[in-house]
Amino acid sequence: MSKQTTDPCGDNDREMDSTGKTGVGAKNDSARRTDGYKTKRQAKELESRVLRQKLAEQGQCLIEIPPDGHCLFSAISDQLRRVGYGEEHSYKSLRKLAAEYMLQHETHFRDFLPLQKQSFRAYCRKVRQVR
Repeated sequence: MSKQTTDPCGDNDREMDSTGKTGVGAKNDSARRTDGYKTKRQAKELESRVLRQKLAEQGQCLIEIPPDGHCLFSAISDQLRRVGYGEEHSYKSLRKLAAEYMLQHETHFRDFLPLQKQSFRAYCRKVRQVR
């Protein structure tokens, strides 16, 4: 038995079967390896489908952030924009703000960083640096 669901992120309606699988071929998942395990790609796709369905049930959605070395700051920027934070921040401005905050509160961060060959200030310069 299938039902229609709408993704709160704005994706089109899509068919979902009783196991939470969605999309074309949701009811036919016979592409298994002979040892009974799914390929890594299939397992990742299944995990993503189940996660998206669980989030949709709660009115939430999964947002893909490119793994470009700025992903933490891009994710924070995205969330600030989504909640309507008054000031617009790019990953660049958030990197600078984070580095400045860390420099002002060194004792809060120093012991949690692997600073074997570089100083705390050098680490903060790397955080601030926009490649």
